[in-house]
Amino acid sequence: MRDVLLRLEGLLFLADPGTRVESVQDDGEVIRVGVRCRTAGARCPGCGSWSGRLHGSYLRFPTDLPVVAGRRVVLRLRVRRFTCEDVSCVRRTFVEQVAGLTRRYSQRTERMRSAPAEVGLALAGRAGARLADVFGARVGRNTVLRLVDALPEPQPQVPRVVGVDEYAMRKGRVYGTVLHWGDDPEGRGALFSGDIFMVVMDRRWVSFMYSIPNFIPERPRTIRRALALVEPFTFERIYGAFWGRVVTADGAAGVRRSAERYLRFALEDDS
Repeated sequence: MRDVLLRLEGLLFLADPGTRVESVQDDGEVIRVGVRCRTAGARCPGCGSWSGRLHGSYLRFPTDLPVVAGRRVVLRLRVRRFTCEDVSCVRRTFVEQVAGLTRRYSQRTERMRSAPAEVGLALAGRAGARLADVFGARVGRNTVLRLVDALPEPQPQVPRVVGVDEYAMRKGRVYGTVLHWGDDPEGRGALFSGDIFMVVMDRRWVSFMYSIPNFIPERPRTIRRALALVEPFTFERIYGAFWGRVVTADGAAGVRRSAERYLRFALEDDS
């Protein structure tokens, strides 16, 4: 029997030295596993101080993923309540939590929470609940969505690829994007504009087109708004959409100079 408990302990808790399986009961449909912690104490979640001063204990029954023939597993987990020995701490007592297994007020183990959450990330609520039911994590679609919503926000990664000259449409309006690099090693600043500010054959100038393939010029009011948007940024270089089309110096002044020239010859909106 002891060998069975040890094997079950390794299967359920990956041989975690902080947990111990004490008993197993099988009633045909549900497997109930008695578990307790081996550690001598725990850290207070309020102040972080270690305490081994026992205040009491009680039983928790978190639902776990099925591991034997698809049958439901319920843990009979005895947790201890400790007294915080730091007199300045706002908590007088606290309950130990098994790392990677339980959390406060949760009726499911961390495995039982993470599995439907991962399925929900891929399939959303209704389909995720159906697939979770296949491997024994029977939850409703609303529960799947709540578990997904409770996941921590992923840490933002340093972008390796940035899209320039991307377009979006909203309510019939078209938006273009440019990328400003303000802390380049040379300290000169650069604007990656694609064909928003299109670098022309004379590399000192840029032009403004609503549609390059159809040779449709941009409207004056749009150009004025674009100038106002890039005015706070400093940049010497402008990288256009086509190979070799680069303004190498005085880029910000070149954009203003080009806009002034364009607006002198463009028709006004009310003409």
